[in-house]
This record gives sequence, structure tokens and C-alpha cells, in this order.
Amino acid sequence: MKYLLIACFILLSTATGFTQEKSLAEQLEAATADSTRVRLLKELSKTLINTNPDLSKEYAEKCLNLSRKTGNKDGEAGASNLLGSLALNHGDYLEATDLYLKALRIYKDLDNKRLIAVVYNNIGTLNMKQGNLKEARNNLDLSIRLKEEMNITKGLANCYQTLASVCFLEKDNEQALIYFEKGRQLAREMHDERVELSCINGLASVQFKKENYKEAIKGYNQALEITQKMEGDNRKEMAGLYHNLASAYRKLGDFDKAIELLNASLKLAKEIQSNEDIKQAYSGLKSYYKDKGDLANALIAQEYYSVYKDSTVNENTLKAINELQEKYKAEERKKEIVDLQNANGQLEEKSTLQYSLLIVSVGAFVLTTLAVFFYMKQLKAKQQRKQAELEQKALRSQMNPHFIFNSLNSIQRMYIEGDEDTANDYMADFSRLLRSILENSGKDVIRLKDELDVIKLYMDLEMIRTDNSFDYSCELADDVDPLLVKIPPLIFQPYLENAIWHGIISKKEKGTIQLSIQRQQQGKLVCQITDNGIGFYSGKKLKPAKDNKSRGMQITAERLGGEDHVVVEELSTGGTKITLTIHYTV
Repeated sequence: MKYLLIACFILLSTATGFTQEKSLAEQLEAATADSTRVRLLKELSKTLINTNPDLSKEYAEKCLNLSRKTGNKDGEAGASNLLGSLALNHGDYLEATDLYLKALRIYKDLDNKRLIAVVYNNIGTLNMKQGNLKEARNNLDLSIRLKEEMNITKGLANCYQTLASVCFLEKDNEQALIYFEKGRQLAREMHDERVELSCINGLASVQFKKENYKEAIKGYNQALEITQKMEGDNRKEMAGLYHNLASAYRKLGDFDKAIELLNASLKLAKEIQSNEDIKQAYSGLKSYYKDKGDLANALIAQEYYSVYKDSTVNENTLKAINELQEKYKAEERKKEIVDLQNANGQLEEKSTLQYSLLIVSVGAFVLTTLAVFFYMKQLKAKQQRKQAELEQKALRSQMNPHFIFNSLNSIQRMYIEGDEDTANDYMADFSRLLRSILENSGKDVIRLKDELDVIKLYMDLEMIRTDNSFDYSCELADDVDPLLVKIPPLIFQPYLENAIWHGIISKKEKGTIQLSIQRQQQGKLVCQITDNGIGFYSGKKLKPAKDNKSRGMQITAERLGGEDHVVVEELSTGGTKITLTIHYTV
């Protein structure tokens, strides 16, 4: 059933021919004016974005560098937008977000509403792929509104199709039908076969969800006919359509036809060597053979499905682990270099001091005494500041050793108990969490959205590790933009950890933890972490004195500006509310 959701969400674009690329390259070689070269570099990058991403990126980067060098703001925004789309296609959502926002700011300064609409559409697509459907709808609505106001038809069909996909994911089938139909009609008028195909496939998927299976089959067959006539290698799209058709025939009870279509999908998936598509085909065959009562073939399909599933998981896990190891080695090398630089600096300072004392001693005893006194006072203050910074960094880097240790034990336990699927999923999420922590640890501030993503991943892992002993929710005020607001990293984690292990777990019954974030005034957030555990001060009474002081919470309070920025209240109804005042930047 996965293709039922995915096939209508892929944004398709028409590739430009080799002749156009050659013509633009020849013009670029002959061009002398910087503005002309910027324009041609941008057009070349756009032409190659689907057919040759590496070369497209090379042209976009040249365009960006030349635009910045010559002060060409329009060229800089266009290059940033193209690089954002390349990053999005590559799956680098963080890089894509930064580049899109840079392009958006410049176009707003230039008051170029046409290109502002283009960037809003791109950001909406990015939001949808990240699963942030509310933001996706907002940005797509902005793009559509601007294009409709200016009567711009180019790209509007694609906007309708993407917004329809968001509505479909939100289970708003009626709105999805409206926007898919708008996109289909406009794409047909503009002779854009690929967007028309995507809209027809989307319309059929909505009919499937509404249990109108015959209408769904009609739509999928129409999309299949268009795909077979289009130029280029469209086997992946055809494999998805075969899979969708099989799902519809299964619902009608025609298992033989469903199995025939799934085998056709499987054949194409093997031709293009797509493990994900092969895995989905075997998953469907396993279920269909079982429905038909053919248990022997169902078992064979299950075995193949397991092989490809394990292969996919292991590849992803191995990649994540390798990335973590390389990141860790790089951090270690960086730390060694810093330590050597500090040691050399201290030796140079010591040598300078001795030489200065020797020269000054020839002058006068009083002057020497005063010079030494003030110098030593400054040196001591500097060493104290440096020591405090080093201690804070060291403690920040060791905030989670027991969590890592316990998580690895949990993974080991899952493997021992035979729950390999859960263990693999846990390992993949655990690797993502560690990678995010490593990436953020070297930064003074990060976007609020990135901090909340890391916290969500951390809380999900803690829920699995504690057998779902609590529920977690996060509320964000409407006037707080998580993409623009930046805060220090790993602010919430120590307090959430305390709520779990000293509040909820000690109570020995299922609890709730809620994080709410509001803006108090410009540059200042008020964040509250509320749980219904045994209470902060009540919990301290149950533990030995040496356990009462959380180093992670103390360090975080110092990072926020002191204890005045952290208020702990034990609620009369039971539980704890911790209020954090956090300064932010934009």
C-alpha cells in the first residue's frame, strides 16, 4: 500500500534536451559581461537539475560565487534556490531549508513576488517531505495566492498538485480531489504531461481511499497509458502504478489479477535494482497469496521480503554508524589540535613573563612588584574563565553517557529476545539521535526546530526503553517560528530526563510530560516542562543526598544565565512544573 501514498507525491519535471544545454554552454563561453554570465550559469544549472545533478550543482555554485562577487542579488537568490532544490532531491533537508530561506529573504528585499511564490512552493514541498503538513499547507497557500493574484500560470499546476498531496496526507479527501482536478486541468492546458500524470494518479488514490475501487482502477490505467507514452526511463513510475492497481484489484477480491500486477511491478523493480520497490512488491505478494490461501507461495514471498528488508535496514544502519565514527574521529582530531595550541600558548606566555620580569627588575623594585601583581591578577582571572569554559564544555559533552549505555543495553536485550525488527528500528533512531547531538554540539546556537526534532527523537527512544510508561507532547505558540528562532542546543534534555527518571518512573504508573513554548517578548522565550510524577522536591527526599543534585540541570541553568532563569514548582495536584527563560536570536 506504500505506493498508494507515495506515487502521487513525487514532483516531476520535464528534462531539457542536450541541444539547449549545448547552446547555453556556447553562449557562456562567449559571454564577457558578468550579468550575462550569471544569467547563463543559472539557466544551465536549471536545465541540468534533473538529468545531471552534479554538473547542475557546479554551475549553481559558480553562479552563486560570481553573483556575490559582483553584488548581483537576483543571481545570488536564484543560485541559492537551485542549490536548495538539489539538496532537497539529495535528502539533505537542513541544507535545503537554509538555502531556501536565504533565497526568500533576498527576493523579499527585491520585492520580486513571482520568485517569492516559487520559493514558497519549494519550501512547502520540503515541509511535506519532512512530514510537517501544517507548514506545508501554509507555504503552498502563500505560493498559490501570489501566483493567482499575478495571473501566473507557469508552475501553478504543480502547486495545486503538491497542495492536493498535503490534503491527502491530512485525510482531507474532498479538498484533495478539488486541488488534484485543478492541477490536472491546468497541466493539460499547459501540455505538462508529468504533472498531469501525477494529478491523475492522485485522483485515483483518493478514489481508492473512498473505497471507489473501480474508479481508482480506471484512473490508474489512465495514468499508466500516459506513462507508457512518455519519453525517458519511466520504469519506476510504472512499477508504482502496477502496485496501486494490484491494491485495487485485491480490494475487489480478484487475487489472481492482483498477483499478476504485483509480479509485473516486481520485474520492473528488479530491472532498475531498487531494493525498496522490490521489498514492497514482496510484501504485497505475501499478503495476496495468503488471502488466496496459497500458503506455500506466501511463505516464499515472506522469506524474500525479510531478506530485502534486512538488507535495507542494515545498509542504512551501517551508513549511520560510519558517519558517526567519522564525525567522532574528526572531533577528536580537532580537540587534539586545540590542546596543542593551548599548550604552545601557555609556554609562550610563560617565556614572555620571565623575560619581562628580568627587564623590569633592572628598573625599580616597586615597579616590578606592581607589574607582577597586576599581571598575575589578570592571568589568574583569564585562567579561571578558561577553566570554567573547559569544564562547561566537558560536562556538556558528557551529559548523556548513562542514556547511551542504557540504550545499547536495551538494543542488546531486544536482539537477545528475538525482536530484531524493533531492535533495528531502535538502532536506526539511536544513530540519528547521536549524529544530531554530534552535529549540534559544536554550535553556539541552532534553530528551535532542530532542537525540537532532537528532543522528539530522544523522547521516542525513552518511551520505547521504558515500555511506554509515559506520553509526551509539545505545544508551540503561533507567534514562534521554529525555522527562524535560534537557541543554545540541548537545553530541554536534562529537564525532560529528570521528569522521566525522577518523576514518572518513581511514581510507578503511566505519566504525562508536556513541553510548551511561548514568546514573552522580543528576544526571550518562556518554556514550561510539566509532568505528573511524584514531584521535584518530594522525589529528592526519597533519594540519598549525593543524588539530589543534577549536574546536567545545573550546567544548563548556568548556560541560560543563572538560577534566576530556571523556576521549579511542585504542583499541589502532584508533579512538577519547570519554567525556563531562554534568550533567542533570529
